[in-house]
Amino acid sequence: MKRVLLIAALCGISVTAAAEVGLGVSIRSNDSTIYVPIEIGDSFRIEPLLRYARSKSESTTSGFRLESDSRTYSIGTGLFALTSLGESITLYYGGRLSYMSQRASGTSLEMGPFGPSYLTIRSEADGFSVAPTVGLEYHLAKFFSIAGEAALTHTDIDGDDNLESKTTSTTSNIVFRYRF
Repeated sequence: MKRVLLIAALCGISVTAAAEVGLGVSIRSNDSTIYVPIEIGDSFRIEPLLRYARSKSESTTSGFRLESDSRTYSIGTGLFALTSLGESITLYYGGRLSYMSQRASGTSLEMGPFGPSYLTIRSEADGFSVAPTVGLEYHLAKFFSIAGEAALTHTDIDGDDNLESKTTSTTSNIVFRYRF
């Protein structure tokens, strides 16, 4: 809970100190993020974010049927240095810190000698992610831009029933931003 309050405070502070505010979005097949880019001068950006991701799977193996559904919600902020590489291109580099809440459920069906047997498991977990990020943004117009970015994302999630997950992965995004 302390992490959520810290991130919310950073988001609130960033809005009050804003010079130029916008709205950004990144959408993938099972993962959507909304950004609020706040540029302070020409060389610094604070970017609060909200993220929703969902993963579903089904499989059948040797008489077993497995189904799983996982949902992840995140709130966070990014801090970036900005470097102009020309009239329309900006390089940004820094990182994002997010609080994550994850809910998962799984069901298995086994065909046994006495008929079908069902097992359902539900779990909840929360944690954080840290993602050093670098991006290249092209300004299509004064108020609209498109960016490609890459991040090295580390997540640390703890949950019920001694569930603990620590992962490091690379991610890439295409981000559309509009400035008001």
